[in-house]
Amino acid sequence: MPLSWNEIKTRAAAFTKDWEGTQREEADAKSFLDAFFHVFDVSPSSGGGARLADLYDLNTMPPTLVKAHQQLDKAVDLCYRSQPFANETKRIEFLFELYDKYTSGMFVGERKTKQK
Repeated sequence: MPLSWNEIKTRAAAFTKDWEGTQREEADAKSFLDAFFHVFDVSPSSGGGARLADLYDLNTMPPTLVKAHQQLDKAVDLCYRSQPFANETKRIEFLFELYDKYTSGMFVGERKTKQK
């Protein structure tokens, strides 16, 4: 049974607290990934011990990780609107536009570009 959004939030908060300030992710890569996957109830063994990059290959991504991503996409969509975005491209465009809006002018020497 998939985790509820509240359970994912609880696990994510615990994960964040546990790993806050950690500067040795590379040294602790296995335990870090185990803890990260636990947030979404994904067994690290479902990735066959693969590297993180391998787990994000669309041809070999474990089904539980695909499902976790779908749930996360739905949760992100609902943060901004009552209906899901039409597709991944629309979601990304919206999020980057929002990022641009809120970070505009934060960086020294940043030049505004005209939108086409």
